[in-house]
Amino acid sequence: MKTRWEIELEYNRATGQAKELENIASEMRGLASDSLGTITANLAQGWKGENASLYIQKVGERQEQMKQTASGIREIAAAIREEAEKIRSLELSRLTEHGGGGHSF
Repeated sequence: MKTRWEIELEYNRATGQAKELENIASEMRGLASDSLGTITANLAQGWKGENASLYIQKVGERQEQMKQTASGIREIAAAIREEAEKIRSLELSRLTEHGGGGHSF
């Protein structure tokens, strides 16, 4: 049976990974919104014609895909947090039932 310390360690690892995923999602959303948005605006000002319109449309599609991917990553992070909470709660209740709770290593 795991100790309280081991349970907390695993929980902290899982929530740390979720935080990393949230950071990645934020960076990705920022790139999609800010960087690609600026590039698209600059292209639209300086490049005219059919090819320009098609290229800008493709950039817009990729921008939307990046935003959707970022949302998916956030959902994964939320699922990791939720499962980590459930597992932690279950393991701590089992530990309490068996009279555990020590910090043995």
